[in-house]
Amino acid sequence: VMGRQLIEIEGFEKLQKSIERAAETGQARRLLIPVLKSAARPTLAAAKQLAPVGTRIRSRTSGGKKVATYYPGNLRKSLGILTVKDKANASIIVAIRSGSRRKYDGYYGHMVEHGTVNSPAQPFMGPAFNKTKGMVSKKAERGTLKVIQRQLNKI
Repeated sequence: VMGRQLIEIEGFEKLQKSIERAAETGQARRLLIPVLKSAARPTLAAAKQLAPVGTRIRSRTSGGKKVATYYPGNLRKSLGILTVKDKANASIIVAIRSGSRRKYDGYYGHMVEHGTVNSPAQPFMGPAFNKTKGMVSKKAERGTLKVIQRQLNKI
């Protein structure tokens, strides 16, 4: 039976307390969100490239009244990187932004992605994710390690 080698890391307890403090105050989340947004940019670019663009102007009505007009390219322009509202974890998503107050409202994006009874699916988000997932993971990992190293250097 071989004996275990012990490695002593100078300042490890201080580092551990610093990490716990950063997690409690939300500082870790604030440091990681920019890293994750940067890592997600290739997926956003791929989704925008793959998003279909219509050829005509469309309208949406509610109660017989026209409530919105959608121009070709609206879906593509509605894509973005959104921060997930979670105080404990740093999370972002590449998603279709929607809402009546938005300049580009892509509320219908899921219908394009998955299809409807009247129109076939035109997937663009799934293929964009599959095209970039390895790249994004590596970029996020490298960025996270840089953030951790900067924090270690401060200690």
